Amino acid sequence: MPTDSIWSWTATTLSGSGVAVGVGDGSPLGLAGNVLLAGALGVGDACATWLGVGIAGRLDVESSPRSSDPMIMSATPATPRMIGSAHEERRFTVPESSRPSDAPLSRALALSADALAAEPSGLLTDFDGTLSTIVHDPFMAGLVDGADGALEALAERLAVVAIVTGRMPLDARRLVGVPGVLIVGNHGTQWLDPDQSEPTMAADADAVGHALDEALARVPPMPGVVPDHKGVSASIHYRQAPDPEEARSAILDSLGDLEPLGLRIGHGRMIVEIRAPGLGDKGTAARAIVARFGLRGALVMGDDTTDLDMFTAVAALRGTGRLRAAIVAVGGTDHDVLPEVAAAADVVLDTPADAAELLARLSE
Repeated sequence: MPTDSIWSWTATTLSGSGVAVGVGDGSPLGLAGNVLLAGALGVGDACATWLGVGIAGRLDVESSPRSSDPMIMSATPATPRMIGSAHEERRFTVPESSRPSDAPLSRALALSADALAAEPSGLLTDFDGTLSTIVHDPFMAGLVDGADGALEALAERLAVVAIVTGRMPLDARRLVGVPGVLIVGNHGTQWLDPDQSEPTMAADADAVGHALDEALARVPPMPGVVPDHKGVSASIHYRQAPDPEEARSAILDSLGDLEPLGLRIGHGRMIVEIRAPGLGDKGTAARAIVARFGLRGALVMGDDTTDLDMFTAVAALRGTGRLRAAIVAVGGTDHDVLPEVAAAADVVLDTPADAAELLARLSE
C-alpha cells in the first residue's frame, strides 16, 4: 500500500489533545470530519471513512473537554516511523506531538492561539531564559534555533512583538537581531522602537546613574563576578564565581543598605539586581504596551522573578475582561522555575527551545 495515502490528523484543545492515523478515502473533508472530533475530544477510535486504524484520546487530562474549547487542527502525511514497516501496515505509533511529555506545549499552543485570535493582539516576551538559554557569559547569549524566524513572522502579523528585558535596549536589539521588534529594556524603563536608533531615556536617568555608580563602587573585584551598569539599573552576575553562593553573600554584604541612595536590591538567576523603585518595571511596561497598541489579545512569556510584574499586570487586565491573554512560564527542565513564577503562569514549558517551537507553530 502506498504511504502517500496515509495521513496523521491531530486536534488540540484547552482540555487536551488527540491524534488519529489511518488510510484516507481521498476526501480531506471526510478525514477531518471523522478524525478530528474523536481525536480532540477523546471519544474513542476514529475510523468512519477510514480503511485503516484510528487512534484517539486525551492525554493527561483530568476534566472532560468543553465544546467551547478552541481547537487547533493539523494534518500531515504519515511517515514510515508512524506507520511501521511496509509489512506491518496496521501497526501504528502515536506521533511525538501527542505524547504526555508534550502536553504542556500542546496546551500552550491552544491557549496562545485563542489569545492571539482576539485582535489586535501582541507578543510580550522576556529574552534571557525564555528565548535564550542561560549562559555563563551573559554577553554571549543568543536566540535559540528557530526563534528568529518565528519572531520575524509574528512581527509581520501581530500588532506588536515586544522583547521586555532587563538588558539595555541596544544590547537586546543586537542579540535578538530581528527587524520590526519593539525592545523595552532596563526592566521596562527604556523603549526602543523598531525605527529608533537610540532608546527613549527614563526620567531622572542622570541622578539614578550617579547613584548606581556609588553602589557598584562598593563591590570589590571578585573572581567570576561581573558587574553590568545599564544606565538606570545594574546587574551583578555571579554565575561564573567558583562558589556562587559565597559570591552572592559577599556582594550583598559589600552593597549594604542602598535605600539612602534611592535604590533597591532584587534577585534573579545568579544575578543581584539594583534598581530605582518608581522608574517602572515590566508590569508598567506591559500595561503601557497594551494601551499603546490597543491590544485585545496577548501572549506573555517569561522565566524569572522580574517577569512576575508582567505576569501580574496582564492577569489583572485579563480579569477585567479587557484582554484575552495566555501567560507562559519557561524553564521547567532547563532550570527550575521558581514556585511563584509557575503559580502565576497558565502553563510551564520546559526549555527556551520549547518556547521557540511554540512561536514557530503560531507563526505558521
